[in-house]
Amino acid sequence: MQKVLTYLTAAQTHRIFEIQQLRSISQLMNVVSDLVHSLQSERGSSNIYLASMGGTFKKEWEEFVDVTNFSRESFHNWFVVNKISKGLVGGSRLLTQLALAIHKINQLPNLRESIARLDVSPAEATRIYSSMINALLSLVFEAADISVDPLLSKQLVALFHLMQGKEFAGLERATGARICSVGKLPDLIQTMGNLIELQENCISKFESFSNKETLLQWSLLIQSMPIFDIEKMRRKLLSPSTQGQAISADVWFHKTTARMNDMHLAEKYLTNDLANQCDELILKSKVQLNDHKLLLKSIFNDYPISPVSLLVSNLPNQSFGNESDLNNFIGPSLSMAIIDTIQLQSKELAEMGQELLSVRATLDERKVIERAKGVLMAHQGINEEQAYVTMREKAMSQNKKLIDIAQSVLSLSEFLKLKN
Repeated sequence: MQKVLTYLTAAQTHRIFEIQQLRSISQLMNVVSDLVHSLQSERGSSNIYLASMGGTFKKEWEEFVDVTNFSRESFHNWFVVNKISKGLVGGSRLLTQLALAIHKINQLPNLRESIARLDVSPAEATRIYSSMINALLSLVFEAADISVDPLLSKQLVALFHLMQGKEFAGLERATGARICSVGKLPDLIQTMGNLIELQENCISKFESFSNKETLLQWSLLIQSMPIFDIEKMRRKLLSPSTQGQAISADVWFHKTTARMNDMHLAEKYLTNDLANQCDELILKSKVQLNDHKLLLKSIFNDYPISPVSLLVSNLPNQSFGNESDLNNFIGPSLSMAIIDTIQLQSKELAEMGQELLSVRATLDERKVIERAKGVLMAHQGINEEQAYVTMREKAMSQNKKLIDIAQSVLSLSEFLKLKN
């Protein structure tokens, strides 16, 4: 029994370490959310500024640049006060993604100089901003993937899909602003329609992984969003007619920004709730760890310490040669307490394992779909959005799931490699 309790104590100590690491990562998710939000606003305002050839939105863009600089500083400060331990499972992937994100963000000064000189197109500026944002979003995905607790993992998956949905909303804002400024080009209208569908899919995923408290907060935020006004403007922008359909880029930007600001509030709620859940799990694990230590101490104590003292038979003050000798002197009540502890933790681990499997399935599906998009982009010379739309349309025409089409794409890719 002594060895059993020793291992249980070690396991509980390691669990506390894991959750403390995730607590630190939850703080990172908070600053990542702020940085993504400010980059999205900077990107959207730059689109109007560039599309108008510097005629409008210069002041707004410069203000958003200042906000991004502040968020970027907070992002870098996180590294000063926090450390990702080498003992964290999957920590190498997270650190690699962090390095990539920092490398992308370091492109900001050059991009801003090009925007100020008006020697970059709105589409190219959007592409560079988006590459930075996607690198940061990948951090959220990696955090969800390495989480060892199902509750925390589900919260991170919900956060990822909400942030991904808001990113599609941000791209819709930028695309709509370009339509308002340069006219209803067919490719812009098609892109906007695709972005609306993509963000709706992400929001649906977010809601499916959210707990009741998060959904309640989300429903309250939805009530304050200018959804009706945005829907009216969407119909005008997507309509092939050009008469009586003019929309001010400024009005479109501010209405869609109001919606994105509310979505950002939902992100903040999720990251704060994630930190609170970590604190609760750490406290619970410390209580269990203390119980294990009390049981261990009681085994060798003539006067066992409360609260387990009533469970323990008196033990003689002597050393024990082996586990069998020790068991002979442990009271039956204490033995049952130890067995109950083992069974309880075994049940908790089994339940956690089942919940983690369902979360992992969602994460694994996304990995397959992302890899399939990469294959299509490389082989057909299309962008990420077009690759997704191609797979989605194929899935609809064949009445299959998107994951099935993605797996077919990867299988075909492997076949072609073998054939070559």
